[in-house]
Amino acid sequence: MTALLRRFPLDLSGLGAVALALAVGLACARLPVTTTALLLIGVAGGLLTLLWPAWAFLLLPLAVPFGELRTLNLGGLAAGGVEALLAGVAGAWLLRGLARRRVVIPRGPLVVPFLLFIGALLLSLPNATAVPSGLKEVVKWGEILAAYLLVLAFADEAGRRRGVYLAAVGGAIILGATLEGLSGVAQSVLRLGPPSYAILGGRLWRAFGEMGQPNPFGGYINLTLLPVLSGLLGWVLVGTGSFGAVQRPSHRLLNLREAGWVVIPLLGAGAVLGLALVLSWSRGAWLGAAVGGGVVVLGWLLLTLGWPPTTQAAATRRRAVTALWGVGLGGLLVLLVSATNLVPASVQGRLGSVTEYFGGFDVLNVEVTDENFAVVERVAHWYAAAGMWADYFWTGVGAGNYAAAYPAYRVPRWINPLGHAHNVYLNLGAETGLIGLLAYLALLVAALRRSLQVAARRRDAARRGLALGVLGVLVALSIHQLFDVLYVHSMGVHLALLLGLVDAADSDAA
Repeated sequence: MTALLRRFPLDLSGLGAVALALAVGLACARLPVTTTALLLIGVAGGLLTLLWPAWAFLLLPLAVPFGELRTLNLGGLAAGGVEALLAGVAGAWLLRGLARRRVVIPRGPLVVPFLLFIGALLLSLPNATAVPSGLKEVVKWGEILAAYLLVLAFADEAGRRRGVYLAAVGGAIILGATLEGLSGVAQSVLRLGPPSYAILGGRLWRAFGEMGQPNPFGGYINLTLLPVLSGLLGWVLVGTGSFGAVQRPSHRLLNLREAGWVVIPLLGAGAVLGLALVLSWSRGAWLGAAVGGGVVVLGWLLLTLGWPPTTQAAATRRRAVTALWGVGLGGLLVLLVSATNLVPASVQGRLGSVTEYFGGFDVLNVEVTDENFAVVERVAHWYAAAGMWADYFWTGVGAGNYAAAYPAYRVPRWINPLGHAHNVYLNLGAETGLIGLLAYLALLVAALRRSLQVAARRRDAARRGLALGVLGVLVALSIHQLFDVLYVHSMGVHLALLLGLVDAADSDAA
């Protein structure tokens, strides 16, 4: 028998391929045409993922906005494109490492803060009444950590092509966000959505994209808009060179050849994303973009103006940009203080209503109108979250259990739990207590510190622009999430990709 096996050795991979082909063929013969097409696409995608997981990973930024168009229900847990792609890529990466007998998990600077926060989520679960919701929240943050680690792992594997791979990831992120922005702009112009989304006298509708609602749509747009604007600002300030490097003399203020093929796509993406942000009509997103954008501008000016210009053109460019930003910021201040009549009344009212959240009204007795409904609804949920936190101060009511605990803490007249408290800090306090909130703040501070470090250390425009852009994203998120919770629709995975890019770019090989 042994001699027979040696004479006719078994090729397990070949047998596996034959078995897979037979199974797919039998399934296709019995399934409808649409289901068959989806099955074939899924099988082809799975094989490609097994063969080239690093390049399949580039589909992840596209799956973030569009991955929930089709979902699969697995025991009460909905799995969309992001979950399927992450599981497939991570599994293929792990199998390949096991086959090579070498599995190296990257040691990213944010791994420990991520693990501490996930540990705080687990610590809150004994108080949970809806355990599946709690486990779903833990899995969600596990996916975020996995996305962050995979960026680092694939960047390390790319070797000398590290910079090319990171540029491909960044390009995929911009492409996905731009397509989502175009979707939102089209919705606004075509006036798609419920009548309550009408803005500007019904001439346009609020944009919401595939996120389903305008506020998370605006928050998602900011995740890419600020890095794009940071990259453009870096190009205007120093071109594509390095700070302090000797550059060829140029008599042009803005040399398009110097930037190659990068600037025009960035300009196009920035225009689409900026328009989509405006049409989202999201006050929180506007405020976050304003503060985050201010941080990006300030960071660029502080980090670049100290470097002596290497050419006359560079000096002229720097003076022009400084003057431009000074005039722009001064004009904005004048506009806000004394020329508000130039701003459409609808926009004035939208921006001015932000202060109503902190007006100190009695949420129990306030008269609810169409104008103050959104404000009162959010504040009512803040009250409920505060009550949960007061009763479960240290570990909360359980990760992901705000909605389950809401009926016991709700304010009269406000029955619908909305899924979260519309304030990430109160929501974390309610669900995970003080321990979870502190762990999240530690993760946030670590990410902010890391972005600052890379921005200060790296002198080339691309990596400094990326780091300052992500710094602006973190600030914008922190501001916007005073009025919302944006770790929905896989936006946390998108943020993880950005954080991974910053850490991966902080290498001499990048």
